Amino acid sequence: SICFGFAEDAPGLLHGVLGEFASRAINLAKIESRPTRHELGRYVFLADLIGHHENAAVRDALGAVERRASMFRVLGSYPVDSSVARLMSPSESQTTGATP
Repeated sequence: SICFGFAEDAPGLLHGVLGEFASRAINLAKIESRPTRHELGRYVFLADLIGHHENAAVRDALGAVERRASMFRVLGSYPVDSSVARLMSPSESQTTGATP
């Protein structure tokens, strides 16, 4: 789970962040936007991704997101339940580090 935001509002900022995950075949399970309460039109984004922060692709994507965003936090990285791992595709299992 991550949280990120941008100092300015500009077209394509969120698209760029999502592209960091897509280019590394990392699936997002959930994404939300919340107003910051500091300025109209400014948002904080919360995202859950399928993958563990110790995986190289996930680590690279998180680093790229951190460079793109003005605010970035990893809220948590959780192991995948083995019963869920059996339902994953091979590429998802590699990203998460799960073993069926």
